[in-house]
Amino acid sequence: MNVQGQILSEIAKYILGAVRKVLPDPPDNVSVVDNFFDLGGDSQSAVELLTVVESAYPVVFPIETLFASGNLADVIRECEQGLG
Repeated sequence: MNVQGQILSEIAKYILGAVRKVLPDPPDNVSVVDNFFDLGGDSQSAVELLTVVESAYPVVFPIETLFASGNLADVIRECEQGLG
């Protein structure tokens, strides 16, 4: 899976898969350029996403970023930086 020639990290792939799992009616494909809330996400599914990601990776999920922009790329970037 890649976007604009970039190979996605393991955590990026995991987050995109997790987004599909927490959405009530997920699309067939979720991309880093998607907006979580445009895909049908809401505050409840955002908290579910936080729980899923934090249980799988030693990161603090940036829920504030998700609510501020909805942009999955921003959320993924912050999670990747948290893994350092």
